[in-house]
Amino acid sequence: QMLQSKKSKGNLKRKSGIHGEKKKRRKVAEEEQMDESGIQDEKKKRRKVEEQMDESVILKSLPIDIKGKFRVPCFGKWGKEWLPVLPLSPFDLGPGEVREEWMKKYDMAIIEGKSKMKHLVYWYGVPYERNLEAFSFLPEGSVISYENGTKKAYHKIPQAIQRKIENNKRPTLKERYHVNGLRQIQSDMPLHKEDRIAWMFPKS
Repeated sequence: QMLQSKKSKGNLKRKSGIHGEKKKRRKVAEEEQMDESGIQDEKKKRRKVEEQMDESVILKSLPIDIKGKFRVPCFGKWGKEWLPVLPLSPFDLGPGEVREEWMKKYDMAIIEGKSKMKHLVYWYGVPYERNLEAFSFLPEGSVISYENGTKKAYHKIPQAIQRKIENNKRPTLKERYHVNGLRQIQSDMPLHKEDRIAWMFPKS
C-alpha cells in the first residue's frame, strides 16, 4: 500500500509537472503571438505614415494646372462631344487599377516633363464601379471649366436627346449617361470640394 501510495504521489507530481510545463509553453506562445501582433501593428502604422508622406510629396510635385482642378466640375472632350467631368486626385480613389495607371503616367511624366501630365477625370453619369468607362485620362486641352462650358451650352441636354425624351423614345445608354451626368454636375456645383465625391463613395 505504501508503495502504491508513493507511486500515486509520483504520478501526481509528474502530471502536475507536465501540466505546469504545458502552461508555461502556452504562456510563452501567447506572449510571442502578442509580440508578433504588436510588430504587425507597428508595421501597419509605419506603412500608413509612409503612404501619407508619399501622397503629400506627389501632390506637391504636380503642376498647378492639374491639382488646381481637383474636384472642380468641368467639361471633358469625348470624340466630338463635351461631356461633364470631375477631375480627381488619384488619392481620391482607393488602391486599384485606376490609381496604378495614374502612377505609371506620373512616372512617365517625371521622365518626359510634367507638362505631359494628364487629368484623371470621372465622367459624370457613368456608374463609378465601371472603372474602364467611368474614368479617363485627358490632356489639358481636352478639359475646360464649367463656366466656359456653359457659354457654349454644354450644360444643356443636346437637342437630339431632348427630342427623343419628348417623343417618348428610349435614349441610348451613352445618351442616358450624358443626361444623368448633367444632373449630377449641376447637383455638385454648389457643394464644397470635399463633398463633391461623397455620393460617389458612400460610407458603409
